[in-house]
Amino acid sequence: MQDIERTTPTEIAVYEALATYRYLTTQQMLKLKVSGSERYLYSTLRDLRNRKKRTVGSLDFGAMPTVGRLPILYYLTEHGASILEDYGRAWETIKHPKRVRLFSSDYFHRIRTIDFQIALRQWAEMNSANVDLFNTYFDFGQLKGGRAYPKTRVYWKGGSLVPDALFSFTTEDGKQRLCTFEMHNGGRADRLANQVRQYVEAIHKEAIETVYQYDGAVRVLIVCEKPETQTALQKIMAKENMAKSIKQRFFLKPFYELGNDFVDGWESIDGEKSIRLF
Repeated sequence: MQDIERTTPTEIAVYEALATYRYLTTQQMLKLKVSGSERYLYSTLRDLRNRKKRTVGSLDFGAMPTVGRLPILYYLTEHGASILEDYGRAWETIKHPKRVRLFSSDYFHRIRTIDFQIALRQWAEMNSANVDLFNTYFDFGQLKGGRAYPKTRVYWKGGSLVPDALFSFTTEDGKQRLCTFEMHNGGRADRLANQVRQYVEAIHKEAIETVYQYDGAVRVLIVCEKPETQTALQKIMAKENMAKSIKQRFFLKPFYELGNDFVDGWESIDGEKSIRLF
């Protein structure tokens, strides 16, 4: 049992947030209302990572040309995770990296994947829905031989897929939905089109639904950093002979619109606008 009686409510809120999202910037924590004061949050994080036995660690990516200094990413240490377990959170639900390393080439992609998860969970909270599962490509499991693998990986005969995120949620009326999420940075619409073709194959095989024992049809959510990339993808896919039932599985939205209603404002793979997720 840890010495938990001295742990403040803000410290517990930091632990809970990091246990859910694995990595967070201070701005993301403020969005999650971990603290109402930016100054106090910075002070709390400084104390947690400077303790003799740290409960929170940090990753400093320095500065990037034309961008400036990148926000520090915080994560929960094993000691911090054990304190949270003593507070009653089940160990298997606590996300904390076992090996910590910089991932400069993947920085913005991870940040935006986490932004999407925040948008989803905040929508769920406001609409009496429950997020049952949310795994990302940087959440890892272990095979019997000890080799690590992304928890979102899906295999089928002749192919495989690693979605950026794979999640399910249950709405207030008791209906469950299973979705995958792709965060596309940059302007390579052709590369994104190849990913869509992989999804089409997986949909034909019902590969994702089989792995997660889901009776319905999985939805594929694609968010593009650049709106013009989304438009280019739609033009590419409009030329391909996709069955209507397949087209209806894909939902597209520009990254800057993530803060809007999670259910509304999506577009179809072939350009139809203002469609609902369900």
